[in-house]
Amino acid sequence: MAEILLIGKPDILETWWIGKNLDDGRINPHILRAQQSDLKPFLGDALYHDFVTNVVDPKYQELLNGVEYNLQGETIFFNGVKPLLAAWAYARVVGNNQVFTTRGGVTVKDTEESTQHPNTLVQQRDRDAQSEALRLQHEVYNYLNQNRTKYPLYGRGIDQDSATKQSMRFTKV
Repeated sequence: MAEILLIGKPDILETWWIGKNLDDGRINPHILRAQQSDLKPFLGDALYHDFVTNVVDPKYQELLNGVEYNLQGETIFFNGVKPLLAAWAYARVVGNNQVFTTRGGVTVKDTEESTQHPNTLVQQRDRDAQSEALRLQHEVYNYLNQNRTKYPLYGRGIDQDSATKQSMRFTKV
């Protein structure tokens, strides 16, 4: 069974500027890598698998799209996993989109109609996306911990080394 993408280009366009003419074939591999390399270790194997295979379930729609809920009398606005995945995918697109592997080797796209930005600007966009991802990751972490009864699979299947690295990355703001 092929793994479905939880977000698409429109979800990235809601928060991050990317060219509308950039085709899905250039973006979707980065979305899938963000899901598998960033989201899966964060959620754990069990929750990730259940989430992706049962994404239409109302509880997973809340996890994906966000929800407004009350916690100890306070209203919390949870934005969902979509903006987090969009930030992770955008960082991958920014860092990798101009690099191609061809028969002649690895090349960098350079056309007469466009001007390449300096690497420092590309790095800044990547840092911005990673910083936003850390903030959103904290939001998802809080939501899942506050709703453990709804998401009992959260944390199952996370290997200890990966969880340690994730928490170290998580608190590095």
